[in-house]
Amino acid sequence: MTSTGHLRTPDGVALIGTIIMNKLLLVTGAAGRIGSYFARHHGQSDYRLRLMVRGDEKNINALDDLGEVVTCDLSDV
Repeated sequence: MTSTGHLRTPDGVALIGTIIMNKLLLVTGAAGRIGSYFARHHGQSDYRLRLMVRGDEKNINALDDLGEVVTCDLSDV
């Protein structure tokens, strides 16, 4: 089951995506501006979050309370 979600960042950037209803969301770029906003918004919902970060970001520790932090660089894939 899927649903289309519409969300805006505080400065009005539209985020549009499809959410798979298995209660686990992978958030790429979770330490960035849009990814961290998305993670904070959905961290207060029923979803479990897997937060993908590159590993060199300074605010990774702030994400620990939101979900499972995974270090990965997509350019290595």
